[in-house]
Amino acid sequence: MIDLKDIYLKPTSLVISPTYKCTAKCEQCCLGCNPNIKDKLKLKEIKKYIDEAIKSFPSLKILIVTGGECFTLKDELDIIISYATEKGLLTRVVTNAYWAKTESLAMKRVKSLEDAGLKEINFSTGDEHQKYVPFEYILNAAFASYKAGIKTILISIEGHKNARFTSDDAITHPMYRDFQKKEANHNIQIINNVWMPFKKDITIESVNQGSYVACEKCENLFNSIIINPYSHMLSCCGLIAERTPYLKLGSIKKKDIKSLYYQQYSDFIKILIATEGPYKILKYLFEQEGIEETIPQKHMCGYCADLLFNEEAKELIIKHYKSKIEEIFIRFKLGNDINNFLNNQNQLV
Repeated sequence: MIDLKDIYLKPTSLVISPTYKCTAKCEQCCLGCNPNIKDKLKLKEIKKYIDEAIKSFPSLKILIVTGGECFTLKDELDIIISYATEKGLLTRVVTNAYWAKTESLAMKRVKSLEDAGLKEINFSTGDEHQKYVPFEYILNAAFASYKAGIKTILISIEGHKNARFTSDDAITHPMYRDFQKKEANHNIQIINNVWMPFKKDITIESVNQGSYVACEKCENLFNSIIINPYSHMLSCCGLIAERTPYLKLGSIKKKDIKSLYYQQYSDFIKILIATEGPYKILKYLFEQEGIEETIPQKHMCGYCADLLFNEEAKELIIKHYKSKIEEIFIRFKLGNDINNFLNNQNQLV
């Protein structure tokens, strides 16, 4: 049997959500963020977790501060960025740009963060977000980020078959077209992101994701240290991570970050999902059980929910993959060895 120590990966991202408080209250928010949430990590806790994560995993390269809306932290956000930068990490923030009512206001805020060491900024927008934050705020913030010298700027738009606002609408917006004429070589990227609506608590609505490939393996697991506002570690940043205890690893206040991360390697189902992808697992289970039902097209996290919210599905995994356990472990290790090799080659180019 393969030694589990042979497949241990080295996470490269530290993801911290200091709060789930948000200036928006999107009906389909996977985290249930809203303006009324009071809970948040204290600044001293965040610094402690950064220190512990770096000490446990020197492989970490970037701190991603997200939420909720991390800009509600105000000056504390600058302190976090500065602290992580001093520790040698690249830094990224994720925001809805509620703070960018004008480009001059946006410039003041972004310049402060750039001075603190911020290198990357991601903006979230789309049908749900724009009920609370106009797209013009996103553009104000993106243009200011470019002028402030932020190296990576990404506008991520909710992507689904019924979306009213898409990347085409973004690039044809008059403000964007005027900016494009003046700054043809800018570094602002605009993408349609995969997005999944929720109904009630954990019922997930099927949605066509266009170019999304359902058979891909999940690359969200085992790559990051993820900490939520309650000092709990999560297995992934996926859309269902806060909706199932299965993806919650435990409290950092009760167990150290390193132990919480490594305990995942004793979980065959997580390794299987990271190797095969949830769609391929479901398809295999249907075939083994002689089920001819068509699997509806969904976001990858929707397939994962079909597995993790269903005790019978988990039992079927153990039943039908029992003879393939070592093969899966070997493929998991081999696949990640190849990815690490390719990443190293890319860094050398």
